[in-house]
Amino acid sequence: SEYIRGSLLQSFPEKRIVVTLEGVDAEVFTPKKRDRVWLSAFLNCSTEKPVAVFVGHLLKRKRPDFIVSLAERLPNVEFVLVGREGHFTRSDVSEWQSRAANVHWFQSLERDVVARLFASADVLFFPTLDEPFGFTTIEAMASGLPVVATKSGATPEIVRDGIDGFLIPEGAGELKEFEKKIAMLVENSKMRRN
Repeated sequence: SEYIRGSLLQSFPEKRIVVTLEGVDAEVFTPKKRDRVWLSAFLNCSTEKPVAVFVGHLLKRKRPDFIVSLAERLPNVEFVLVGREGHFTRSDVSEWQSRAANVHWFQSLERDVVARLFASADVLFFPTLDEPFGFTTIEAMASGLPVVATKSGATPEIVRDGIDGFLIPEGAGELKEFEKKIAMLVENSKMRRN
């Protein structure tokens, strides 16, 4: 990403650094895998229940702990957290789930299951700070899934605000903005690409 290129140029100004954005496997990550019946069985919920997804290592900079606050504020949305333990552990996730019954955690999922999840869900929420590239966002978008993400790192190079989803500035009022944009997207699927 240009973001990483800029940080490398600070350390290695004499080097020529070329940005080549990686692609996404469009045969794996595709809207064609959308299957709400599968999703409702996978999560044991109604096919009408909106679903928001977070995929990423459970690290402080990725801020997976946003899930509990969002789940408490949006109790009619099922929140799926996919990520292995890091700074946040199984006990943290258990505490989040005790506070919000609409939080589902999967430590890891096969790539094809993630692709089906992206294609079948309603929104990817990505409150990550300082993201170098963000394969999660391009895979979600290739699956037709709109993204609500923190406007940081390389994410603004990937997500076009108001077109592919929404970029939320970090800081005061950020959680409320995530809540508002997620609620809007689960009620209105105009940004979903089929």
